[in-house]
Amino acid sequence: MFKTIEDNGFVQIEYMIYIENDEISISYNYMTHSKIIEDFDEYTDYHSESEFSYIWQFKFISNKLHFIRLAIAG
Repeated sequence: MFKTIEDNGFVQIEYMIYIENDEISISYNYMTHSKIIEDFDEYTDYHSESEFSYIWQFKFISNKLHFIRLAIAG
């Protein structure tokens, strides 16, 4: 698994590539609640952004990489 997270204070964006046997997953995860501003309370002007995730799934079949599906949540 290879993963990196970017955090700008308002959102965290996670990029990940996961390889297991003949399957590969690539994901993009847009998350709220950054740790940078976790101590803010209801009196701040911070508003949660919407969260969503995309996961592209691939599989090697007969030595060729095939697209299996795109899973979306959010």
